Amino acid sequence: MSLRSVRTLGLALLLIVGISACAADQPRRVAPDTPLDQQCESVPEGARRLVLSGSDGVALGAAVLGPQTADVGVVIAYGASQTLCEWLGIASALASLPAQVLILDRRGRGSSDGPASIVKLPDDLLTALAWQQAHGVGKVAVLGSSLGSAPALVAGSDPRACAAIGVSPLTRAADGSGTVTVLDVPSRCWRFPARTTAASWCCGIPRYSSTSAPPSAPARKSRCDQV
Repeated sequence: MSLRSVRTLGLALLLIVGISACAADQPRRVAPDTPLDQQCESVPEGARRLVLSGSDGVALGAAVLGPQTADVGVVIAYGASQTLCEWLGIASALASLPAQVLILDRRGRGSSDGPASIVKLPDDLLTALAWQQAHGVGKVAVLGSSLGSAPALVAGSDPRACAAIGVSPLTRAADGSGTVTVLDVPSRCWRFPARTTAASWCCGIPRYSSTSAPPSAPARKSRCDQV
């Protein structure tokens, strides 16, 4: 075998290993109604599987935690490389407020059907919000982290939402379906440190918030007053 053939074979092996590693980093796709313990390695006690229907009929897998009688709700949109599994622990902490917490898998990821579509995520978040309100939750905040923050801020501008929360926030998120851009973030936003637990301020902030400044901003109530 020639040196050139050896190099070619070596490159091919590296590519195979690299592709395999990348594939391993991709979260496993499951059906929307798959039990949570078959999708996630660790599931907090009381977490329940929920399947929602998008405005176009696409089945959306979700998880819901917290008491069904809670007056406060939180809908969560996670970051780029995550699924709802990575947020179950945080959701469990929020649920102890008490609050009802709903984590939605993005289309084409985790337990949600359809092709990936960041442009449909704001509408899907509002579908989740409407589900909570239809089941007795009076005040619902929309929380988005990283890639999920721009769609969450857009959804949070809907009058049905009492607050929108950005964790490591972005004002623009894009994928192959298009771009979601936040156009009307108020010039005066209260800011919180990135490591602050959302439970401490999710219902006491203005409609938009950032997480990049010191935690010295005074508390300010919104329509989503703490209960």
